[in-house]
Amino acid sequence: MDLLKFQKNIMHFFMMVFFFLLIAYFPALKNFEDYFIYFATALFSLHFWYGAVFLIKTLGPTKNIFEFPIDFSILALKVWSIYTITIMPLWFLVNGVLMGFGVLKYHLASKRGYAKKKEGYILKKIAIELFSVSAFFIAAVLAWRLDIVLFKRILSVTALGIQFPFLFWMFFRKRIFCYCVKISLLKKGILSA
Repeated sequence: MDLLKFQKNIMHFFMMVFFFLLIAYFPALKNFEDYFIYFATALFSLHFWYGAVFLIKTLGPTKNIFEFPIDFSILALKVWSIYTITIMPLWFLVNGVLMGFGVLKYHLASKRGYAKKKEGYILKKIAIELFSVSAFFIAAVLAWRLDIVLFKRILSVTALGIQFPFLFWMFFRKRIFCYCVKISLLKKGILSA
């Protein structure tokens, strides 16, 4: 089995285990905020799964020995995010660090010397991920410092609600993943430039 297929299969297996753990965690939810953060975790994780597989397919599998610890850290933080759902400030912090590792992963990918079109995709992804990192860290500080139930409810609803317009914006307005599909088809010779 080639490295590309192996890493895609590992990601699929990991995410299936992740969603099993997420479902198993459901009875631990205690209040309104937990349910919204739980479903935000589910949507964010679907997006993460799709993006990770796209990263592997489009930019190639991890080959650099220095990227493997980053990959492992991202996956470990992904699992840890399940167990922080009921501790909102920690949930935002863990996901912010996870997104920070994502930025590092894309930055290392940008150093591989891709064609201009792939570099454009990588730079757009880095910009989006940096915005997400900032938002997660700001939310973590606010949830920690403003321990007010109403504020935490608003923050949890926002964490879930932001997923929908963000996914719409990414898939339809900016067509970020469309660039990857086109690049992938060009690479396979199915589409001509």
